[in-house]
Amino acid sequence: MVFLLDTNIVSAARGVERQAREFQDFMRSFPSLRPISAVTIMEIQFGIQRERTRDPGFA
Repeated sequence: MVFLLDTNIVSAARGVERQAREFQDFMRSFPSLRPISAVTIMEIQFGIQRERTRDPGFA
């Protein structure tokens, strides 16, 4: 089965060690290739651009 990961999942995976054990296990169950949509990529790019003005270290 293939899952298309949404923006909130991709964002949470950035700090997977801070997430619940179930989420960590879920992310480890995927191969290195995790499918995401063009919309998710766009939302992440917008979020990074927004954070650059607020907190450059986080972005």
